[in-house]
Amino acid sequence: WAYKIGITNSKDINRLSEPLRALATYYTCWIQSDCGFDSSEHVICDLTTALGLGYQGSEKQISVLKKWFPNDEHVNSAIVDSNCEVGMPGSSNYLEYRSLVFTERHDTVNVAYEYMKYSHGNIDIIVRKDVAVIKDSRIVFIKR
Repeated sequence: WAYKIGITNSKDINRLSEPLRALATYYTCWIQSDCGFDSSEHVICDLTTALGLGYQGSEKQISVLKKWFPNDEHVNSAIVDSNCEVGMPGSSNYLEYRSLVFTERHDTVNVAYEYMKYSHGNIDIIVRKDVAVIKDSRIVFIKR
């Protein structure tokens, strides 16, 4: 199956299994998805909200990451260093998703994503592919 996880693509987001929702949660920690601030000055991003996780760095978002990526140093450092907060439009440097696609085959998920990197007025489009394996209620990256 292929899932296009877009900001407005709630149809595919709602079809995600628990492990794929956890994988999408992982990607909410690195690159922003149309983020802004709520009345309490929490960072609110479309993808994080669509996944039902609340604001960036919420207890719910962090608990999903800890459950599905318990021994992943990359995840642990993101939680400790930034509490999953992402750069915001209007700042000098930020990253914003253009697309995020999961293709699932048995226990392996290919993740293709494209994002815009904005840095001091310069814009680059980055295309990446990761591969993760879902095993024993855990997700492990075999290519990142």
